[in-house]
Amino acid sequence: MTTIKEDLDDFMMIAATLCNCEIGFITFIDEEYKLLKPSYGLQNRINPFDASAYNQFFKKISSLTIIENFGEYIRSSKNTSSLRASPYNFYAGCPLITQNGDCIGILSVWDTEINKLSTNQKKSFQNICNQVVKLLDSESKLKINYSDLKNENTAEFYKKIVDDYNIGTWELDIQTSNVKVDNTSASLLGYKITDLQQLNLKSCVNIFHPDDFLSYWKILKDVYNKKINKYDYKFRIKHKNEQWVWTLVRGQVVKSDSNGNPLLLSGTLFDVNEQKIKELQLNAILDNVNCVAFRHILYPDGIQKTVNISKGAMKLWGLTDEEVFSDHNNIWNLVHLDDVTYLSNTVQQSASTLQEWKAEWRINHPDGSLRWHRGQGIPIKNKDGSVSWDSAVIDITADKKTEEQLKDLNKKLNQAQDIANLGYWQKDLKTLEAYWSDKVYEIFDLEKNDSKPKFALIENFISPQEREIINTEREIAIKLNQEFRTENKITLKNGTIKWVRQIGHYSKNKKGKPISYEGTIQDITKSKLVSLELEESIERYNYVTKATSDAIWDLDFIKGKLYWGDNYKKLFGHPSLDDAAADIAYWESKIHPEDRERVVFSFNSCIEDGKTNWQEEYRFINKNNEYSNVIDKAFVVRNENGAAIRMVGAIQDITDKLKAFEEIKISNERFEKVADATHDAIWDWDLVNDILYQGPGYFKLFGHESSKNKGKLSSWKKNVHPEDLPMVIANSERIQESASEDYFSIEYRYLKSDGNYAFVIDRGRVIRNLEGKVIRMVGAMQDITESKIYEESLRELNYDLEKQAHELSQYNEELEQFAYVVSHDLQEPLRMISSFLILLEKKYNTVLDEEGKKYIHFAVDGAKRMRQIILDLLDFSRVGRTDEELETINLNSLISEIKLVFGQEIEDKKAQIKSHILPQIKSYKILLEQLFQNLIGNALKYQKEGETPIINIIYEDIGTHHKFLVSDNGIGIDKEYFDKIFVIFQRLHGRNQYHGTGIGLALAKKIVDNLQGKIWVESEVGVGSKFVFTIKKNSNL
Repeated sequence: MTTIKEDLDDFMMIAATLCNCEIGFITFIDEEYKLLKPSYGLQNRINPFDASAYNQFFKKISSLTIIENFGEYIRSSKNTSSLRASPYNFYAGCPLITQNGDCIGILSVWDTEINKLSTNQKKSFQNICNQVVKLLDSESKLKINYSDLKNENTAEFYKKIVDDYNIGTWELDIQTSNVKVDNTSASLLGYKITDLQQLNLKSCVNIFHPDDFLSYWKILKDVYNKKINKYDYKFRIKHKNEQWVWTLVRGQVVKSDSNGNPLLLSGTLFDVNEQKIKELQLNAILDNVNCVAFRHILYPDGIQKTVNISKGAMKLWGLTDEEVFSDHNNIWNLVHLDDVTYLSNTVQQSASTLQEWKAEWRINHPDGSLRWHRGQGIPIKNKDGSVSWDSAVIDITADKKTEEQLKDLNKKLNQAQDIANLGYWQKDLKTLEAYWSDKVYEIFDLEKNDSKPKFALIENFISPQEREIINTEREIAIKLNQEFRTENKITLKNGTIKWVRQIGHYSKNKKGKPISYEGTIQDITKSKLVSLELEESIERYNYVTKATSDAIWDLDFIKGKLYWGDNYKKLFGHPSLDDAAADIAYWESKIHPEDRERVVFSFNSCIEDGKTNWQEEYRFINKNNEYSNVIDKAFVVRNENGAAIRMVGAIQDITDKLKAFEEIKISNERFEKVADATHDAIWDWDLVNDILYQGPGYFKLFGHESSKNKGKLSSWKKNVHPEDLPMVIANSERIQESASEDYFSIEYRYLKSDGNYAFVIDRGRVIRNLEGKVIRMVGAMQDITESKIYEESLRELNYDLEKQAHELSQYNEELEQFAYVVSHDLQEPLRMISSFLILLEKKYNTVLDEEGKKYIHFAVDGAKRMRQIILDLLDFSRVGRTDEELETINLNSLISEIKLVFGQEIEDKKAQIKSHILPQIKSYKILLEQLFQNLIGNALKYQKEGETPIINIIYEDIGTHHKFLVSDNGIGIDKEYFDKIFVIFQRLHGRNQYHGTGIGLALAKKIVDNLQGKIWVESEVGVGSKFVFTIKKNSNL
């Protein structure tokens, strides 16, 4: 049996381990117990509990006291100078109060780290204190004052023990099975001695607890068989009042025969009911905290043993006491493989340093669960070199799970705040200190290290008008003691505008005055913008429903509402009910009976199976009791958990389409008849089943057997010329992928049965299903070999023509060069003639009469006009031969430059030239300058006498070309001359009316032709003319 000191030490180890502390001990005030000094973990450590400390601090403790930050508490307290050097930062202590109300000591646990106790830990700690008190009370009853017995003889000494300490005696005659008890034994069981005169082993069956009698009978058998000669055991014996009393029975063989067979057993009987109840309560504590206390020994040779184990091994490890005692490896074999090395190192380090052993690890429990354990123990070096620990191991699986759950919860909370753009804030209205979460800084685009949180800082981001509204709503919230909620705009330092939602709550003191303020702020910019656009979105939705002929519907699973578009009633004449269930039931009732089960099952399966798209075709009855063929398509909106929250769809009446398909079927029949009659190779390819139909013309054209109703596309592919096949396949795939292209035509070479290739043109069209997917292609192959041969001959002819055109071009170039040379050679003698005539006129001016002067004037004027004709011819010949590069021309600037050229004439005639806004184009500047200069010059020249010229220049973009219109209010042109005026040297007026060479408009036409455009005139005599020309756009612009 263990001593009370050992029992108390075990209690200390359990208490320290339960509270995750390094040390635990009892400080006794009562002198009677001071020698016991029960403790755990105090070896080589400072005991913070001296008399001075008790008088200053601990004497005041009257109930369970926990100081989570003991160091800070002591530093801020008065009259605790003796404790200020203490290294401990956590304290939990409870006074030990007896039934008489006396405090006999304090049980306390200590740790150098700041700690906290859960509710279960506090409750278990209090129970341990209660059990210690009960243990000490019961032990005090067994104490014997030996000083009172100094003068007594041995018989009287034992009699005094029996009488004073209520110890009963008994005898068992093994031969007769008779049992004798004394008065004390009888009294312990509530009987008189006379009531138990006939007591024997058989009658003892009735007073022993059924669960205990077999154990006691086994002990007696061991005595009979001479295996033992004395024993002590705790049994439950029935009291006269029918209550079970725990009793310590000690026995010894006091008489034997000559063979050593026992004849007489004698012993004592002691009431240990209170102690046993205390033991059971202690076990209950161990069961509650799932803890085991034991002594662990590590020998120098590495062998480990476990001794003195408390109850709980089965619950903690799933091992019996025998399994623990027989082989310490049974415990090690449970340790998680990843923790074995770590745990072994902690034990070895504690053994080598004699420092406290403390560790947390995982075990694979025999029941299949993974559990967390925490253990600690104080090492002691033994004389034989071994190291022993009085240790305790506690199951902390629940704490670990809670810790992980807390971490996961915090992680999810942070994620939720990030996802929701939600920040938390708090303000103490007394100290004005504030706290902001990181998200608050992020929302307001502030650096966290800028300064302490100040609400005045973020109020600057709110406009004065909104700030006044917010303050008013806060005052109302305080007055009505309700939640404060608002949405407002903020403008950040960088000018960014955000929408935020604030939700706050004020805490008030007993007088109703606000003392603190906390709440959340959320960036709702996106959702707010969405809500602002919602009205516009609803309007667009209404427009869509009006624009389409489909019956649009919207099923809201949350609100239980089914919304139908206007076309539902227009198409089918059915009403829209107020309840989704009723609406759906009504819709189901209108589906054709043969389609209803299939459609309803498909609809429900789509919702339940997590699908997002649903589509069915069925017959739906209208108000006229006529069935329409419809196709119903819908999209399912689901939340983050995959649950359907909304379903939006549209019902389309396809009755007419199906009729059209029926007509196509009839048309196909006609197609087959036509195929028999034509010489073209008619074909029909079913893409779904890859069946290629080829008409009789296939054999006629190419000599191959037709593959009616059984051919594959591969049979056709093998005859396409290898060089053409990739092109043909690519064309087919493009047609199939296109959503709008239904017709095709392609040329390629096809192998005939005689081994020669025929040139064919293959024309056809595609047939699509209701989804727009190509399901059939039909067409006809025509042999165009003869056309190709003819085409080749034309190609050769064109080549010859191009060659001749090239030669002609060279000839024209040579002619133009000749014209240039001739005109250049003519200019020199003309200049000489003009010069000499002018000199002649000057020298003989006084000699010549008027007639002579007139002749000289005619000669000079003729030379000038001849020179102008030569210059115009040069310009005309240069058109198309310029080396000028394309450039971007600002036509507004170009017209301004031309106005400067005609400046004097514009001023003299007070002409108005209106060019509106002209574009920038890519072209040749010199050509455009000549073109506009000729047209504007003619408009200024051919004017009615005395009338102000008005010239308008207008531009129009006509796709591939630029179009210009130059109009005037001049003399106009007769319609019969519209073509003649663009021929070189063609004049409609005499030189005495309007000067000119007759080359200007011819030059203009050549420029326009060279720029790949056209020029024409629209005119009316006496009203004015409109010259219209186009020039091709340059793609590089």
